[in-house]
Amino acid sequence: MEKRVTRIRQKLGSVGSAVVLGIMILIAIALIVNRDRLTMDALSRAWNYRSLGTAQQAEEFLFQDYFSNTFALLGDSIAVASVSGLRVYDRTGAMAHREIFSMERPVIESSGPRALAYDLGGIGIAVSSTRETLWHTAWSGAIIDARINENDWLVISAERMGTRGVVTVLNPDFHPVYEVRIGTGYLIGATLAPDNRTLAILTMTDGGGQILWYHTDYAGEYPYSRYLREDTLFFDFWFTAGGNLMAISSNGIVSLTTAGTVAFEYPFADQYLRAYARQDAGAAFYLTPHPNSMEGTLVHLPPNGRARGIEVQGELLDISLNERYLVALFFDRLVLYRDGREYAIWDGTEGMTRVLSKNDGSVLRFSTHRARLLVP
Repeated sequence: MEKRVTRIRQKLGSVGSAVVLGIMILIAIALIVNRDRLTMDALSRAWNYRSLGTAQQAEEFLFQDYFSNTFALLGDSIAVASVSGLRVYDRTGAMAHREIFSMERPVIESSGPRALAYDLGGIGIAVSSTRETLWHTAWSGAIIDARINENDWLVISAERMGTRGVVTVLNPDFHPVYEVRIGTGYLIGATLAPDNRTLAILTMTDGGGQILWYHTDYAGEYPYSRYLREDTLFFDFWFTAGGNLMAISSNGIVSLTTAGTVAFEYPFADQYLRAYARQDAGAAFYLTPHPNSMEGTLVHLPPNGRARGIEVQGELLDISLNERYLVALFFDRLVLYRDGREYAIWDGTEGMTRVLSKNDGSVLRFSTHRARLLVP
């Protein structure tokens, strides 16, 4: 009798082991199949947007002055610049605060917990947090370009009589701490590195596009290095997280060290640049073989220069980039990419023309007067 009981126990043990092994295999398969979903971003989204349930989108909310609206993410809030000033909306769409001032051509950008809004060609400029306006003034000359870095330092490029433009660096208390007067060429813009002391200034000279580097903690207006690209007009540039500078023209992108040497280049060859997005994670851009082509290549170019291309079809309206995600807004759909693969797709765009992606993978899509949050 005891032997029979022992044999039964052995058989049950074997069956139990097989069941456990089968469960482990199923779990492993599930982990492999859903490896893109089982991430800290996914857990963060599940917690932050749990009130949405399975809807995957929040109710849309509306903006005023919609013909002139420009948008930027400000944490979980949205900063909106328009002809009537700067407004900040919380994640529910309720207006958190506003600063009223006139702007004919409003421009907005954000970095970390701050939003910067200014009137291109005018003098109005303001900086805001999610809760209040921190600074608002009428600048001393027509603003050509203005930027804010991740540490809340400002760089303002503006016109001034007797010069080709003046670049002013302001600390987080909005006090001017450094100034450069441009004597030759034409000032396009300036940007400050995350170290708060490396200043890069973009100018256009008779010879081509030129970038000048300065140290803001040294007196004097002479650059310590420079880079000149003949017959090229750079229309934008920015520092990456690694400290190099990326500059973009219609011919390609070049990455430069602070010594003014080329780290790498990505030429566009005979392709046409249709859209681009910049971030300290590098750049994303859309290239097509013809100006009106409905198919092309969506490229993510990280700071290390190892580009990844995605072949896409359809009318592409806008793209957005952050550290882990690339999102493309097409005329009939919105696609979120991660690691070069499709991560989420939403059909229909309902007249939306702009898209911004958050670091957790959620997406905000905009028209000129409304926005909607999408959660993968």
